[in-house]
Order: sequence, then structure tokens, then C-alpha cells
Amino acid sequence: IARAVAAAERDARPLLLTEFGASTDPVLLNRLTAQMERGLVPWMFWAYDENLVLDLHSPPAGTNVRASTLAGLVRPNAMATNGTPTSSEFDPATGAYDFSYSTTRPDGAKANPKYRTSFVMPHRVYPDGYTVTVDGATVRTCSTTLVLRNEPTAAAVHVHVTRGGPCAKPKLG
Repeated sequence: IARAVAAAERDARPLLLTEFGASTDPVLLNRLTAQMERGLVPWMFWAYDENLVLDLHSPPAGTNVRASTLAGLVRPNAMATNGTPTSSEFDPATGAYDFSYSTTRPDGAKANPKYRTSFVMPHRVYPDGYTVTVDGATVRTCSTTLVLRNEPTAAAVHVHVTRGGPCAKPKLG
């Protein structure tokens, strides 16, 4: 991961890790996704066969999806960052998620305050909702998509999420 990041930085090219997978081992998948997360490398899981979907002729839902594979892949993730990501870490055992970013864009300009930062907060990870603490931004939407707005004077933003709480909590009845 470090060599790929260094090469992308050297060549001023985007980086995307594709077609890793071919495993149903959640420990291995969590280790690999955590390494990519720490390197801030976006990734796509790929499996040609029954590693994720058991019957390729049926929809990928319910018992037709291998839960152990999903356990290693489903995690909160930043979809769009109004600034430059600096760190990302998720603990699948506790559901703790930390994400930090600078409010300076990669080109060195200050991030435009009209844009937002948004995260996918999967119900599979946070079935009883989540609690979010943010420094440097305000929460605009607290649901299965967490949306933040940078504070005008913030140089950096840090987001900390834990399991349980009012955000994205399923409605009863």
C-alpha cells in the first residue's frame, strides 16, 4: 500500500485498489481493508464466484449473500470530503470510526464552505444507531448518510463515531 501511494503521489495520479478478494475470511478482509483505510486508498472488492453472492442468478439479498464476507467488507466510509483526508480508522469489533481531514484542498486552496463532507454509515455496522462527535465542523444530516459542514475558521476536522445513539436509529412501529 505504501509503495502504491508513493507512486501515485510521485506521478500525480489517482489511486484505486481493484479486484482484491476471493476470500470469505472476515479476519483477512478486515486486515486488508484496514490497511487500505490507513493508507487512504479507495478500494473495490471483487469476487467471480460464490464468495459474496451464493446464487448468481438471484438477487444479492438476504440468505443469498455470505454474511461472513460482508462482515469483513461493510464499514463506514467518507463518500466526499470538503478538504483533504488525513486519516481514517475503523474498528469492526467496537464500531468506533475516526476520520480526519484538512480544510485545505489538495491544490492548496481553502475548501469552499458551500460544499459538504458526507459519509456512508451502514445499518449493518450501526443497527442501534450511532453517536457522532465532531471538531471543526457541524453535523447537517445524521442518518445513514452523515453530512458535515466545515466551520469557517477550522483548519482541520475530526470525526469520531461510536455505536448506539440517536443517529440512523431504526424507527419502531
